[in-house]
Amino acid sequence: MKKLRICMISSEFPPHAAGIGHVVYHLAKALIEKGHKVVVITRGNWLGSKTRLFEGIKVYELPFIPFFPPFHIIFHGYFVNKLLRELSKDFDIVHLHSPLIPVIDTDLPIITMVHSTWNFEAKTFNKIVDWYSLAVKLFRKIFIIYENKVFLKSNLFIAISGALAEELQNFYKVDPSKIHVVRNSIDINNYKYIQKNNDKDNLFNILTIGRLVYRKGVLDLIEAARIVCQTNPKIIFSLIGKGPLEKTIRNKVKKYHLENNVFLLGQIPNTLIKDYLKKASVFMIPSHYEGLPLVLLEAIASGKPIVGTDIKGVREVITNNKNGLLVQSQNPQELANAVIKLSKNSTLREYLAKNAKKTAKLYDRNLMINKILDIYENLLNNFQNYPKQPIFHNILSKIFVQFKLNFMEATNEIK
Repeated sequence: MKKLRICMISSEFPPHAAGIGHVVYHLAKALIEKGHKVVVITRGNWLGSKTRLFEGIKVYELPFIPFFPPFHIIFHGYFVNKLLRELSKDFDIVHLHSPLIPVIDTDLPIITMVHSTWNFEAKTFNKIVDWYSLAVKLFRKIFIIYENKVFLKSNLFIAISGALAEELQNFYKVDPSKIHVVRNSIDINNYKYIQKNNDKDNLFNILTIGRLVYRKGVLDLIEAARIVCQTNPKIIFSLIGKGPLEKTIRNKVKKYHLENNVFLLGQIPNTLIKDYLKKASVFMIPSHYEGLPLVLLEAIASGKPIVGTDIKGVREVITNNKNGLLVQSQNPQELANAVIKLSKNSTLREYLAKNAKKTAKLYDRNLMINKILDIYENLLNNFQNYPKQPIFHNILSKIFVQFKLNFMEATNEIK
């Protein structure tokens, strides 16, 4: 296969990035190591554009103003498409990382890697609990209109989980022949250790990593911690991440007198995550939904027994009582029961940890890179057979109409 020139477009990229940004970074690094050229286009601030190098990867940061979605994406998209027109001769293929990306206007082959969808996210909100859930309620149908435009411009799709592949096919009506499942991956050579039961001062440490938002189940975790610590006050819970629920969580910790048991560690540099995983007794993922979380793969590669919710994205990796314990989503009591069970049974912990380590080998990064390169090659060899990409008109008018309807719907729900 010839060496390719790849343009990746993502809403985030290190050093300021969450899960998707780190997936993009590792993918770009691995492709460069194989001799391909990769350029990343991502969001900057509203003061202008800049170009930087991040560990050998050329990154274009283009203007982005965080106002009403999806209008901020449309604004950002103007600059993305302008740059693409200027640089189109420098690329063989455009690789988008959805969600929250602009509609791309180019004649180049387009692959969209779907890490999540707005409909997938909205499924977890059955009530308005904070500003984020209100935003999801207001903008769900608007984003779906916009996502459909992005998807219609795409030639092929990479879904990071089977659940997302089903979502693309069943909800977004994407032709299943265009969908390839390539699950998230890690460099398993970076996780040589397996932590045994040597917790200092007999403290049993439950670690979770993720944004402090409703869908990540962090409020369920706090309720579970309250139950657990009534049984064993030497069990601690460490939360890595930031988000809009931080103040709510701190108030609950104070209300439940858990100041010595629940620790909010804030945002930790990705290079240090391995150290926190190494010290953890158990890794917990209490989410209401996930695509396929990278941090879960990092946890099993670290040889951690998992307590996770029985949702599609987690269930693809964790088999109950084999490499972790699965519990009902949005059920703090079941989360608490699983933690207590593992804290009392070191044999079970070691059994789950060893199987978790074995499972991680299925998610080795080299396997993912080879699959993606095969997809690139397939698209490039057959690109002339794909229909010409559509040109869209009146997107804004459709979005404004839908926003008005959504606003009225959300207002009625609040009342």
